[in-house]
Amino acid sequence: MKLTSLIYRLFLNFYHIFPFKKSLLFFAKKTQYFTRNKNYRDLKFHGVFEVRINSIKKSFKLFNWNSSIETSIFWTGLENGDWEPETIPIWVKLCKNANVVFDIGANTGIYSLIARTCNPKSTIIAFEPSDLIISKFKSNMDINNYNVSLVEKGISNLSGKKVFYDVENNHQTSASLDPEKLKNFKNFSGKIREYQIETIRLDDFIIQNNIYPDLIKIDVELHEPEVLEGMGNYLINCQSAIIIEVLTLGVAERLNQILKNSNFQFFSLEKDKIEKVYELTPKGTIYNYLLLPKGKNLNDFI
Repeated sequence: MKLTSLIYRLFLNFYHIFPFKKSLLFFAKKTQYFTRNKNYRDLKFHGVFEVRINSIKKSFKLFNWNSSIETSIFWTGLENGDWEPETIPIWVKLCKNANVVFDIGANTGIYSLIARTCNPKSTIIAFEPSDLIISKFKSNMDINNYNVSLVEKGISNLSGKKVFYDVENNHQTSASLDPEKLKNFKNFSGKIREYQIETIRLDDFIIQNNIYPDLIKIDVELHEPEVLEGMGNYLINCQSAIIIEVLTLGVAERLNQILKNSNFQFFSLEKDKIEKVYELTPKGTIYNYLLLPKGKNLNDFI
């Protein structure tokens, strides 16, 4: 065993029993050793820290529940960090001028927090049905005194009830209305909880609340086609900017068919690069796409 590996293991053993983890990590973060070597993934903690949005010189507070996403943001930052570096910078730009934002698949609310920090006057509506996550979302809004509406329902192609596939961990990022994400995924070895949740079509929600989004984020773990199907006629002439996750070829094929006669043009999102494409196709590190109404460009939204 190399000396550096031995020293690191000894440090981890010490870290796991050390009672003041967050204080230790703030000191360790200044050395940049753990960030440079990607070892920070082992150094999780429970507590609140400040997240800086450098491009607008503002910040918000964020809970870390010994979770991987929040840990990544703590160590590597937000806009140029290791977590979704292809999506966060463009989301920040889009949020500045968006009057109404829909955060579909909000999880603990990081995208909602960014939206509210970028534009305090905007209306933000988040959708999150996981019973593991709802309280964490609310905690993040409370510590920032942010007024963000949370709809505790799943967005789908049916207004009613559906089976939701969740985990038993204290924290999750993969719960879904699609059984292929967890239940039928052969590489998933954890326990799965199945329970019914309320769902609503997006066109029903828009009509019932008489509210029309300028900006939509859709990250629902393989259920993205059903979300777009639930937009109904609103999808045909939709003028919203949409950021959507496309994880598999199967999802891509369904989305391409749904969007075939829509009003959208497609852009793939990579770190420091936005490229116009003619179909949605996940490849390499490209899983997130920007959809813009035809006849408009990015400058019309930022």
